[in-house]
Amino acid sequence: MDTLKGDKVSGSQCGVRMKSRVQERVTLRSNSLKTTTFPKVAKRIQRDKVGGVFVAPGKEPYHVALYVPSIKGAHAFVQLYLYGSFEKQAAVAHRSFMKVDNVNIKFNNTGKYGIIIASNDVDKSGSSYYGQTLLYFISIRGESNQIVLNKNGPVYSVEWNPCKDEFIVLYGFMPCRATLFNVKCDPTHDFGENHYNEILFNPQGNMVGLCGFGNLRGKMKFYDMESKKLLSDFVAADTTYFEWAPSGDLFITGTLSPRLRQDNEFKLWDVCGKMLHHYRVPSDDTQLWQLKWINS
Repeated sequence: MDTLKGDKVSGSQCGVRMKSRVQERVTLRSNSLKTTTFPKVAKRIQRDKVGGVFVAPGKEPYHVALYVPSIKGAHAFVQLYLYGSFEKQAAVAHRSFMKVDNVNIKFNNTGKYGIIIASNDVDKSGSSYYGQTLLYFISIRGESNQIVLNKNGPVYSVEWNPCKDEFIVLYGFMPCRATLFNVKCDPTHDFGENHYNEILFNPQGNMVGLCGFGNLRGKMKFYDMESKKLLSDFVAADTTYFEWAPSGDLFITGTLSPRLRQDNEFKLWDVCGKMLHHYRVPSDDTQLWQLKWINS
């Protein structure tokens, strides 16, 4: 049962078939460590310079990715390793690139696939105020490919479906394009263009919200991921917080402090865009700081 601030909630599903899935979270650790004080180094990575370490989720065997920035004009690179085998020649996947200032890696839930987000703070071509971002795909099978985006401009968001081997990218000058890709890096569906900057999969992975928050006006579109059918299209203005219910068919939006200190409120919605509850703080002297679903 999903509860929010003590209230039991339920709502319609627009004919969407719901699925349940148990998500397991695994923390990487050495079996030799028996306490939380970590008195002993389990593994040491020997490199001249490491810009980032990214631990893939999922079950054993674990994998770890290292980002090594450019040194003395050499290419920057990301290498993916089987945990425990960190010799340079033992990398299971490798990707190098030039002129990169920042690197982040988003793995899917099983840790088999990752998306490298490589960005420059300044686009020297002058085509973008936001710098330049390139996306690369890597896998524990050794694959390393660039993800081709067919519209110029920034990359706003990249998110994996939590239950399938597929991901969505929001990219290009506004209105941006939203495209679904498979793990071959082939586009499999185009959601069109709109003013989005957030991708919000529900926990079951069978619905997704494409939304525009922050400096955008709160545009929200929700889709069935199996049929790609549009379920709803509406605006939730001044949204600073979003969270799916654990059941995956309801969600809350909020206007919270300190991001916005006036007109604080939260709204409860179903995926069809029907507002089920609306709470507004009694005055501007009262502020709403946090919302959270309780899975009971």
